[in-house]
Amino acid sequence: MELHYYTLKRQAKELSEICRDARIEACFTQKKNELTLQLWGKENRAFQLILSTDPDYPFLLHRNFQKRASQSKDVLQTLKAKKISRFSIMSADRIIIMHFHSTPIRLFMQYFLKRTNFFVIGENDIVLEAFKQNKKYSGQRYAIPGPIRTELLEKKMSEFTALIRRPPHKTLYQQLKKSFFEMNNTILREIEYRSKIDLSQNSAEINEKEMELLYHTVQKFLQQCLQDRPRVYIKENVPFIFSLTTLEHLQNLPVEFFLNLNEALTYFIFKKKKSDENEQLTHRLRTLIDNKIEQINLVMSRLHNQPDEDVQRKNYQKWGELILAQYHDIPKGISPVRIRDLYDPNQNFINIDINPELSLPENAQQYFDKARKVAENLRRVKQNLHRLQKQKQEILKIQTLLQNQLDGNAIKKIEQKLKEMHILQTDPEKLQEIYRPYKQYFFEGWEIWVGKSARDNDALTFQKAHKEDTWMHAQGVSGSHVIVRHKKPTQNPPQNVISYAARLAGGNSKAKHSTVVPVMMTKVKYVRKPKGSAPGAVSAERVKTLFAEPFAH
Repeated sequence: MELHYYTLKRQAKELSEICRDARIEACFTQKKNELTLQLWGKENRAFQLILSTDPDYPFLLHRNFQKRASQSKDVLQTLKAKKISRFSIMSADRIIIMHFHSTPIRLFMQYFLKRTNFFVIGENDIVLEAFKQNKKYSGQRYAIPGPIRTELLEKKMSEFTALIRRPPHKTLYQQLKKSFFEMNNTILREIEYRSKIDLSQNSAEINEKEMELLYHTVQKFLQQCLQDRPRVYIKENVPFIFSLTTLEHLQNLPVEFFLNLNEALTYFIFKKKKSDENEQLTHRLRTLIDNKIEQINLVMSRLHNQPDEDVQRKNYQKWGELILAQYHDIPKGISPVRIRDLYDPNQNFINIDINPELSLPENAQQYFDKARKVAENLRRVKQNLHRLQKQKQEILKIQTLLQNQLDGNAIKKIEQKLKEMHILQTDPEKLQEIYRPYKQYFFEGWEIWVGKSARDNDALTFQKAHKEDTWMHAQGVSGSHVIVRHKKPTQNPPQNVISYAARLAGGNSKAKHSTVVPVMMTKVKYVRKPKGSAPGAVSAERVKTLFAEPFAH
């Protein structure tokens, strides 16, 4: 009820007494949606009027003088040096008018919920200045809301009855709310509680005795709204409802009484605003933590489910050792080479790929380097898993804390803790760095990436790769996207690197058992993701087709 007509009507009366003959020394804004009038009043007292157009918390309050912020901005300068004579309220509407001595200029304070605004009005109701959207309203005639309505307190029983019984007949609840601007949900619940009349019944069915009881209940309640001490009902230690009088249907809730409207409204608005902000922040932190835990679980699952790189590391190490142990028996210039597996009890032969342009010791060293890289990656995976598990445990503790009813300071401490943990600055890419959507290869100093899955193919091509990198894919079959990383955008890979990458593309496809696989090649910038296509599915332009003998590492 903080913006109820009778609240504003009582405010106009209180403010007339407080601000009469006060002079406006300054008019400025220093917060979004907030207008401050600095006043010099009786007994040489400086004080301020604070007017808010906040869509969620519009208000009109007075307070003691506070120092003006350095970043504030002068507005509505037409009001400067004007001396206030009185406040009034527009009949049956939520518009308070500030009047001044010796001038037709007025300040219209329009409290229309989401359309709250303040207008400096001159002669013939022309808008001289507007607090919000000044260019739109300046020079226009202020549209006085109409038609003029009569307060319910001024209506006779016969008028009240006629409005309630008029067709089309709806429930009493609907008819009261539609017919009388003073009615809102809180008041209607109170009227129903006091009268013991069921407002869900059809308005045509109410008898004369009930109608009379309803009328007098409404009249008595509204009279009390104009006379009683304002109060705030508390629920779960938070301001719940501001009221001008007793709300009997809330009699079980604690209540705070105040000497005047300004005290009551200041308490209600700022306490409730703080509570709402804390609730919103708590909800945001809960959502953020839920998302973070989901991300961590996803990454941990991927780390756990990576291919068995320890087997790959052992193979690389073994192949390097076999090459060194038998390099005198290995013919030069061919690949793959057929070599005896000395670690196999049966001494079977295996095929090992080598680079014919390198010596056999250099080929062996390449395999040792690959084994070392795989070992380093395994170590990083274990470290990342340990770190993620530790972070997850910390986050789960905070998640448990946020299930409790916390005050603002406790919530702020949790927010700060999450900032220190770098969770509030969530960057999905940073989390995903732990998991690479590709296998990494090196050939003659060039880096080659091979996608691990269909979804990883999309991440590899459209998130990780550079637009000038070379892109490959086995033609006509599903398989991995292959990216050859360019050392410089204008430097294309040599032919032997292209051939090696093409063999990887063939070997990491459904055609890996074929003798020769056709492989598409283009630049990443010419690869497109059709709307609605399946993971990994792409279309490519400016394609060149290569033929490669497939192999997979």
